[in-house]
Amino acid sequence: MIMKRSLSVAIVAATLATGAANAAENLQLGVSGALHNAFTVQDVLNDNAEYDFASHRSDNLVSLNGNTVLDNGLKVGAVASFSFALAKDASGSANGSQGNIYQEEIYANVGGSFGDVYLGRRRNAASLSHVFIPSVGNGTFAVDDSRMNAFIGGGTTTAVSLETGTEYANRVQYFTPRFEGLQLAASFTPDTDPNESKINGIDRYSGAFIQNEISGALNYQNEFPVDGTNNIGTAFSAGYTYGKGVRPGFNTGAQTGQDAHAWQAGLALSYIGFTLGGAYGELQSATDGDGRDRRYGIGLKYETGPWTFGGSYLQRRVSEDTDIVLQNGEVIRSYNAYELGGKYALGPGVYTGVGFYFNDNAEKTGGVKPTQAKAEDSMAGVANLSVHF
Repeated sequence: MIMKRSLSVAIVAATLATGAANAAENLQLGVSGALHNAFTVQDVLNDNAEYDFASHRSDNLVSLNGNTVLDNGLKVGAVASFSFALAKDASGSANGSQGNIYQEEIYANVGGSFGDVYLGRRRNAASLSHVFIPSVGNGTFAVDDSRMNAFIGGGTTTAVSLETGTEYANRVQYFTPRFEGLQLAASFTPDTDPNESKINGIDRYSGAFIQNEISGALNYQNEFPVDGTNNIGTAFSAGYTYGKGVRPGFNTGAQTGQDAHAWQAGLALSYIGFTLGGAYGELQSATDGDGRDRRYGIGLKYETGPWTFGGSYLQRRVSEDTDIVLQNGEVIRSYNAYELGGKYALGPGVYTGVGFYFNDNAEKTGGVKPTQAKAEDSMAGVANLSVHF
């Protein structure tokens, strides 16, 4: 399987390179990305046992991109990016959630004075415009990051997606030019082939799926002088996403279902090296009736020279008819995630840092109890090295 995926990446790279050779002379082909390597020591505690383990976690992204300017002034680009992740625990077993090659963004875009249009696989407009909780950012480790599932089952972010599996999807998007710091964005995610048996990995005949997702957002970024030397930086975002929920009747062709809604917003203020901010996301899923999934938190970081220090906090809480399922199969109702760390820039594009992470899980009450009487809590220390190119 890995060989097939590697071959597909090579074919994409060769295709882009061939296109560059045959295109206009001013077409530029580039490669960018980041390599993140972290050594972690983790302590896990529940009512039945306490255990410690060490692991190496790697999360890497390679992006192939090409761009050109046509004779009529239009800017045309293409991006194909893939993540390569592998994590092994103390026994040498691969971490199932990360041991793979994954398509991230694959799209083409056209831009000009009218704004930018994107066609292909990306996040939706609300997620791309979102202002996240400030973080030191040791590699991909941050409380407001879907890759936090290294420590918290399932991962989470305040940039909510309507359903599992739809964070990246084929979409058409439009972003306006930024005017006085303000930019508007919209995206439409159509249903896939109606003759397929699954939509985004969800069986049409056994579970609900999202049809025709529509997402809109605004993003504002600006600086305001407060004295002759320093400015206050402001970043704000707000977004809303809607999808028609469809639950086909078994062998009847009837279509019923709960529509899905997602709201999110973020705000960050920066001054003399300090950045303080918070973010909020809420999801009403097509599969959970009126259940609500809320994520919110706050963070503070300080940057001085090559150094960055900071801490952040995020809480995820779901209503009674919604579950958070951990990687070990336990069901919890909420958790609190904490991050404290520091980072140092060794040189352009090279960073090292350490971080401490703690998540406090609250077990589900009522109904079927989890296997353990108490959901697992976890503490982790991380030493990270990242190279951006």
